[in-house]
Amino acid sequence: MSAVKILVVEDEMIVARDIESRLENLGYAVAGVVSTGEEALGRAVAIRPDLVLMDIMLKGETDGIQAAEAINRELDVPVVYLTAYADETTLGRAKITGPYGYIVKPFEQRSLHTTIETALYKHNLEKRLKESEERYRTLQENLPIGVFRATPGGKLISVNPALTEMFGYPSGEELLKTPLLALFAEPGQWWKLRRSLRLSGVVTNYEVELVRRTERSVGATLCGRPRAGTEPRPYYWGALSIRAVKGETGDILYFDGTLRDVTAQKRALALEKEYIHDLAFLSKTALEFVAQTPEENLNAYVAQKLKAIVPGSRLVVVTSLDEGASRFTVRSILGLGEKLESVLKLLGRDPLELEIPLIADIEELMKKGRLWRISGEYDRHSSGVIPQSAVKKIRLLLGLGHTYLMGILRKDRLLGSVIIVLEKGRTLERRDISEAFINQAAVALMRRRAEEE
Repeated sequence: MSAVKILVVEDEMIVARDIESRLENLGYAVAGVVSTGEEALGRAVAIRPDLVLMDIMLKGETDGIQAAEAINRELDVPVVYLTAYADETTLGRAKITGPYGYIVKPFEQRSLHTTIETALYKHNLEKRLKESEERYRTLQENLPIGVFRATPGGKLISVNPALTEMFGYPSGEELLKTPLLALFAEPGQWWKLRRSLRLSGVVTNYEVELVRRTERSVGATLCGRPRAGTEPRPYYWGALSIRAVKGETGDILYFDGTLRDVTAQKRALALEKEYIHDLAFLSKTALEFVAQTPEENLNAYVAQKLKAIVPGSRLVVVTSLDEGASRFTVRSILGLGEKLESVLKLLGRDPLELEIPLIADIEELMKKGRLWRISGEYDRHSSGVIPQSAVKKIRLLLGLGHTYLMGILRKDRLLGSVIIVLEKGRTLERRDISEAFINQAAVALMRRRAEEE
């Protein structure tokens, strides 16, 4: 093992030679002896010593304290001060530089050895600690999950980049300014979580809904479920694992935790449940279609089921189209209400049995076998049977929004149509199951017509 290299900075030549001799007797390698602060920095950078013995009171423009500060900026080298005397102001300046020890002149060889070994050990310990902290920081910054530390009162102390990104903040500093409570969709969840941590000290995989910060809150739905409220906010699901770190007295010092974004897993689970539910629904309705008797109103059954399937559906209309006919006939309508039915009858437009001309472009649209959104201002499917002014009044009275249309189609034959009008401000949900049910209804209607023929 090579000897420890020590740079001696001392402007008294006799003292410098004495120190050099003592160091060599102790087995150290003297890497150089200089007498000024300027020389000290230059020599230190050149030879990279393991330790610097620095006289505080150097002659010249740069004293030992200034030289030590310069060395600290350039190199990671422990500095031990040599001093015969110093006033309080000088000692105060020396402390700020973080010296690894003081040797008071005159000194004994044993004292010199002890101080140097202590300084080297302390520096090595701090170096290993810094390396450990750097590894931990690198690991934390590169982890794909969020890592944080927070006070018992709910103030964030530290966050890693993954957590900052999860919550949509431009920087960790911005996130640190945000109270932990404000990150929960339901504030009560934070209090519930904190109570659990105070009782048990640890919480694992606690799933909770959180708030992601964006410039503009859009798409505030999760797992197909729209959130009620005024202004939509972007919510997502996270799984929290938190440990309470306690002091010697048992008081909680802080919380250390991790966060995983489990929105995709929740969404997949919700879709799986929805898929199973839809299969069960279609199986049940298929049996009910088969069990229908000629006396039962098949069109009314289709309208009722669609009204139940589609969230926010305000009106559901089912029409039929006889083979070779050029006009649809309204067979069932749900959602009008008695008052509106009376208004329509006064206008000479009885909702049931109302006939609507078949238009070529609408026919092509219906033959695509999908629910298509058509004009919200004036539904072309009505082809002017109901005056535009009346349509506007009806929409206003009922608070109607978007209108969707789909043909009841069996192979290339158009049997009728389904019209779904949503509440104002709603968008179409559960499109797939609605389309599957309408296609299922087409088979039942075809069978009914065959029976009637």
